[in-house]
Amino acid sequence: MQIALDIADAVVTELNGAPAETFSQTFTAVRRVLALFASDDKAYRNLTVIVAPATIAIQEGVRGHGRYDVMIEVGVLKKMTTDDFDTEIEAMMAFVQEIVLYMRRLPLADQPEAKWLSTGNEPIYSPEHLHQARVFLSKIQLTYVVYL
Repeated sequence: MQIALDIADAVVTELNGAPAETFSQTFTAVRRVLALFASDDKAYRNLTVIVAPATIAIQEGVRGHGRYDVMIEVGVLKKMTTDDFDTEIEAMMAFVQEIVLYMRRLPLADQPEAKWLSTGNEPIYSPEHLHQARVFLSKIQLTYVVYL
């Protein structure tokens, strides 16, 4: 549905437009329609932030409007470059937390009718991706409510 794409685009705009020094890592978020978080050995040498629509739950709303709970996933991926996994993973987990804290309750300038509802972080990181390809993968779930 278009509303999910529009909200995902608004999330990208907010992440990329954050004030300097907001995040400890440098990145450019990109929106994808389908975020396949493959553990390709060459794909994530640089920090990659992918924003994609994930789910929409529709319920009866008020005054004839439907309530749309739109979940957007933010995938954070980076190839580990040293054998010191603990230090690199801790730095990436701190970066993920920065995104979570920044986006929490933040109004989306490009989608003012979308109101923040909740944030999740599952997985905090994927042991499978680390083990198989030395790629840090964390997914943030941002859920917004819209009445249409």
